[in-house]
Parts: sequence; C-alpha cells; structure tokens
Amino acid sequence: MIHREQESPELVITTAVRESPSAIAGAICVVWESDLDTPAGYGEHCRIHNADFTHSVMAYLPDGRFVGIGMLCRRGDRGFVLDFGVAPAFRGRGWGHMLFAALVDQMRRAGLRGATLLVNAENEAALRIYQRAGFKIVREMLTLQGNVPAYAPASAQELYTDVPSTIMAWFSPARAARPCWERDLPSLLAMAEARAFENNYGFLLARRSPYQPCTEIAHMGLDSDVQAEHVNALLYAASVAFGPSLPLAIPQEPINSRVHRQLAGLGFEVVDREYEMRLDLDAGTGRR
Repeated sequence: MIHREQESPELVITTAVRESPSAIAGAICVVWESDLDTPAGYGEHCRIHNADFTHSVMAYLPDGRFVGIGMLCRRGDRGFVLDFGVAPAFRGRGWGHMLFAALVDQMRRAGLRGATLLVNAENEAALRIYQRAGFKIVREMLTLQGNVPAYAPASAQELYTDVPSTIMAWFSPARAARPCWERDLPSLLAMAEARAFENNYGFLLARRSPYQPCTEIAHMGLDSDVQAEHVNALLYAASVAFGPSLPLAIPQEPINSRVHRQLAGLGFEVVDREYEMRLDLDAGTGRR
C-alpha cells in the first residue's frame, strides 16, 4: 500500500515507510540499471547507514508506474542522501528537481540541521539538481584501487577481539581524515563480516565488496610517522585474508588525506571521483 503525501497533476510523491523491501530494492535497481541490490542486500545497506524510511521519498505516475526514489539516512540532526535518482525512462522532464525538493522538505520535517551527499564528479545532471536545492560542494573524494606485491617486508596481524575499541582508537583526527557518512564511525561499527588488521603504525578495516569483485577498505588509520612498508603490510594482510586475486579498493577517500598520499605512492590509481556536498538547513530558518 502506498502512503500518498503530495500529488501534482503528473507525479505522485510518497514516503517510503509503507513500501516493501522488495519495492525499495527494485526501485534502486531500476534507477541504477543494475540487479545487484536484493531486498536483503539493500536492507543491510540501509541498516549500516541508518536509513530513515519515514522521511525517504518515492515517486510514481498516477497509473502506478515508478518514477524515482530518494533515500534519506539520519543520525540525530545530521542527514545523508544514501540514494537518489529517476528511472531512465522519465529523465529530462524536470521530475528530478521536484522529487529532490520533496526530499529536502522531508529533511526539514525530520528536524535536521544539515545534510550531505556524494555525487559522481561527471554527473552534471545530478549536480544541477543538488545545487538548485542549495547543496554546495565542500570537498573532492576519490576511489582508489590497486594491488599489493606478493611479499610484504613488514608485518601486520589480524585482530579477532576488541575490534570496536580498536576502530575507535584509530578513528581520530591525528590518524584519519574526516570521513564521509558511509565511512563514519557508526557505519564502521555496524558492518558485518568486516575484518581488522593492525601494526604499530596503522589500522585497516576491510570487507568483501557487496557490489564489485574487490576487497573494500572501509577504514584506514595511519600514524604520522608511517612508512610505505607499514602501509603495504596492512594491505598485504587484507589481500591474503580475502584472496590475493582480488584488487583492493578504498572508496570515498578525501583527496588531501594521508591515506591518499600513501596509496598513490604504492601505485594505487584513481578510478572514480566524487564531490561531497552539504546543505545547511539552519540557513534562513532563525534556528540557533
């Protein structure tokens, strides 16, 4: 059953709270033209990032055909747009602007003070939608990918106990750049099947990517005196654990971070660029 909240002559915008997991995952697959998001898989994605179904939106034509979706995540008064898009058949009609305006309205209804999102640097259509809604680019994020040598001269060990406390110990401004939402501390602590590795100079949390044939580095914390051999030892340990044939990738790494400099020095290449964008929802509201 669809909970209808807002209607126009052409578009029906609803909240996602009464939608089934299958409908939401199916909508994501339509938008991204992929069949990778199963209800269980996307449900886990939403759990890790704390999706707020009450304030997420979906759009349909009056005859029931799916048009678009906007998934909002929330932690306190902070928000994040986990997914947003219009079905390919309905792009270019201005409905993306209408749907995103409805999502921003839901952010205000949720009492958020600010919200962020990530957008591919080459997605000009999405950039126009977000900028028209008031979002501004705050920094550039990179996805890096590479392989490690078959031998690491230094060592790193896998951790089997006290992993949450170790994550928090390495999650400090002195050791890691400010993360985007998807690599924020609550997300890291909620990840299932992630494995942790540590040496005296660094920490690495990794998992098998749910979307690509690679080992995904969810978080990497490095001391200021770390050397390339120490970083390589962490990468080598993760590579052995998940399979040496798989490349390693670290998504959404700030362009000016210590990790980016170290991985670039080890031959990792930039395979994707995104902008982190932010909207200050206090602006013009009189809230303090």
